Amino acid sequence: MGCILCGSGDTHEILSLSCSVSSDSRFLPFGFSLVRCGSCGTLQKKADETYKLNITELYSHYRSYPLTEGRDQLKSFGKIPVTRAQLIEKNCADHLPETGSALDIGTGSGSFLKVMSEAKPNLKLFAQDIGRDPDFSVDVKKFYTCPPDKISERFSMISMIHVLEHITEPHEFLENVKGLLTENGVLLIQVPDISSNIFDTAVLDHVVHFSKASLYSLLKEHFKCVALPEGQVAKEITAIASMHGRDTKQPEKETVDFEKYIEYLKTVSEINEPMYVFGTAPVSTFFGGYIGDRLVGFLDEDTFKQGKLHLDKKIISPLDAENGIKCILPFPQEMASNISARFNKIDFITICSSTL
Repeated sequence: MGCILCGSGDTHEILSLSCSVSSDSRFLPFGFSLVRCGSCGTLQKKADETYKLNITELYSHYRSYPLTEGRDQLKSFGKIPVTRAQLIEKNCADHLPETGSALDIGTGSGSFLKVMSEAKPNLKLFAQDIGRDPDFSVDVKKFYTCPPDKISERFSMISMIHVLEHITEPHEFLENVKGLLTENGVLLIQVPDISSNIFDTAVLDHVVHFSKASLYSLLKEHFKCVALPEGQVAKEITAIASMHGRDTKQPEKETVDFEKYIEYLKTVSEINEPMYVFGTAPVSTFFGGYIGDRLVGFLDEDTFKQGKLHLDKKIISPLDAENGIKCILPFPQEMASNISARFNKIDFITICSSTL
């Protein structure tokens, strides 16, 4: 099969797994083949018919943030926790219109629209998704359940927060979305950053794994101007695309140390003792299912999740972890180091310690 981004037939498999996780944190008993394009270097799932059937089945039961009942993910844990949607709006505020209309594609529980309703109160808000999430409670002018290419209105702004990585035909999709913008409209996109978070490859419905360079190149094929805001959410890439806005120079290509990730999977599989997993996001859920009966429970700093069950195991505070039990910490190096420093009594297994 050809590369999803550049069309090259020069793709080769670098990983095959028999299990995976969905982006709404469900462990899945079916896996995927991960390939790398020899031409543009993009990591992507092999989107064959079996893969597409599995994705269709996954989306038929999809629900955003089930453990938090629709509340957005916390992205920092200081004295004042901040949600991902709040950080995106803060980092992109100068690029976004104050008036007009805004459409949020793949809105889920409406976390981003809720933030926009407070930050940009003069915008008329619209939402789109394949179905209305039971936790969606934002006051919008209209909620579309049709595909974006069936929408007839035009918008001053369109947001797609963690949508593009799910699309198997991104060129066609972006052209359809571009047609929904007014002449001076802007498109705000956020996707996971594979260069800073190799663990994202475990998420089945993330078909394309973007770097700053690959996302920029894709958007440049459809928009004259592409800006990467200086402020970025950890492990994510945020971009603003338009025909008449600001422009950022092409980012340099970044290398991904995939061998270290494969080594980490091997290390975890060979530890034959009970373990915790830190976090309850999709990647943490993957490792919880991956170790099977060795899973003791999940450690999570979000007090809203503590006390609940995930994969039939209790979620507890890291402060309540039992001494002597190792904990899988599937986070990029810098984040893992910060967490390890805060909870230095826990014996963490990080990607940096995978040779242990």
